[in-house]
Amino acid sequence: MTDDCGMLIKLIANRIDRRFEEGLSSCGMSYTDLRFMRFVIVMGRPVRMRELEEYYGYAFPTVAGAVKSLERRGLVEQLPDESDRRVRLVSVTDSGREAVQRIEDLRRRTEDDLVAGLDPSERETLVSLLGCVREGFCGDDRGRLPPKDDRDIIAVFGS
Repeated sequence: MTDDCGMLIKLIANRIDRRFEEGLSSCGMSYTDLRFMRFVIVMGRPVRMRELEEYYGYAFPTVAGAVKSLERRGLVEQLPDESDRRVRLVSVTDSGREAVQRIEDLRRRTEDDLVAGLDPSERETLVSLLGCVREGFCGDDRGRLPPKDDRDIIAVFGS
C-alpha cells in the first residue's frame, strides 16, 4: 500500500490539513478568512468587496458575511470609498496582519518539515512534478489559491 501514490498524497495532505487547521483555529480564523485578508495585504491597499467576489468567485453574501465576521474580531475594518460613498473598502488591521503572519510562519515551518529529507534539487523536482499532477488532474477546476504577490492578482484582473 505504500507504493499507492494517491494514498501517500492523501496521508500527507491529512497531516498538513491538521496542522493548518490547528493554526487557523489558534488565530480564530477560517481558510476563507485567511484568503480574504491575504488578498487585501497583497493588493497593498483597501479593496472593494467586489474584488474579493471576482477573484475567488464567491457570491456577495458570502463575502459580506466573512468581512463582517472578520471586522467583529478586529482583523479587518471597513472604510468608505472616497470615489463612491455607497461602497465600503476592506482593510486589514494590525491584528489581522499579525494573525496572517503567524499562519504564514506555520505554513513555512510545515513545508520545511515536509521536505526536510530532500536536497534542493529533489525539492525542485518534487514541486515541478506536483505542479504537473495538479494541472493534469485538476485542469481548469483548480480553485483560486491566495495570491502570493501582485503577479497572481494581475493574472486575474490584468495590469
